[in-house]
Amino acid sequence: MEYPDEDHLSGLMTTYQTRNAKPRTKQGRFCRKQIPRCPIGWLKDRTSCYLLNMTNMKWPEAKASCHSQGAYMSSIGDEHEKDLAANLQAERTISYLLICGSWDGAALHWDSGEGFDYTAWRNSEPGGHPFMTSTTSGWRDVKSFNSFPSLFEK
Repeated sequence: MEYPDEDHLSGLMTTYQTRNAKPRTKQGRFCRKQIPRCPIGWLKDRTSCYLLNMTNMKWPEAKASCHSQGAYMSSIGDEHEKDLAANLQAERTISYLLICGSWDGAALHWDSGEGFDYTAWRNSEPGGHPFMTSTTSGWRDVKSFNSFPSLFEK
């Protein structure tokens, strides 16, 4: 079994603090889930692999590119994942990062199929637009297909 340590998170996330990822305890003992092996160029964090796609793409193109690699557009399920995305953005000076939350007129959905239990909207958001971007200060919804870098997850 392979256990995560700080060396696994070097490179793409030099400023991200791994001490934010606390091991879970079960009956007073430390336990960690096994982290999958990630393809070269992908970042391991907890039980997922992430790829920061720096190619500016519109939302449908980014989603298709992501799916062609056996992944899905990143879903942000908790504060840890929000911080991961924000730190990757800050390191690369990215104003907007495509994540795959979308609004179908009735509910918000993640590309991964995960429930939309955690949110990190900026003030005055959401505005009822169909697509989501992540900014370093929170999420923003947009109505058009602008070209931005994107975050993939598997």
